[in-house]
Amino acid sequence: MATKTRIRVLQKKVATESAGKPKQCPVVWIWSPDSVISDRVAANFPPFGVHSSYYFLTNTKSLPGNITREQIAYSVNILRGRSTWTEEQVRVLLASLPENQKPRLEPWHDQELRSFTGPALAIAAGVKYAGDRVVVVADYRFTIDANLQTFAHRRGIEIVRLAWDVFGQDVRRRIAFQHTAPSQDPYKDPPAAIMRQIPPVPAFFPRITKGDGSEE
Repeated sequence: MATKTRIRVLQKKVATESAGKPKQCPVVWIWSPDSVISDRVAANFPPFGVHSSYYFLTNTKSLPGNITREQIAYSVNILRGRSTWTEEQVRVLLASLPENQKPRLEPWHDQELRSFTGPALAIAAGVKYAGDRVVVVADYRFTIDANLQTFAHRRGIEIVRLAWDVFGQDVRRRIAFQHTAPSQDPYKDPPAAIMRQIPPVPAFFPRITKGDGSEE
């Protein structure tokens, strides 16, 4: 089967925004903060040269159907939402953002973020491109250091913590893996025969309470 592109399936399935109403609220997922990173990947919105997600990987495995499964130590989703993305919707979204909030540079090559390493680098990347807050999903024992807190404070960004305890074990296990699969179009899912080989992502994300007590 001829293919135009390979699409990262997880980034299309997991996010925090309401359907059809994308917002710039990055989500940083931290599964294994102490893991040795074997690869780093930037996913993008073709053809705009703007990144949508960053993945820090511990393991990569080839599966049948030309699918690649990658185990994630931590990641940051910057511009993804639950809505069905089209090239025109992405064009409108990017046009609404100031140029300095369009993530074109990988955090591991960004001199502004050079003082951060490990999962702190993923969080710092989220802070840099956030509208007003970043959501960090991590074990309750994970700490955010003073350097990162200062970086967020200076940019006027709130770091919202969300414990893994609010997710079921099946959710946590599933979204620890990213699948890359062939697709005819970067804005559409791979063919059904390929999607059947990829475990579905449970459709669950808890509501987030803001500082004023309201929910979003």
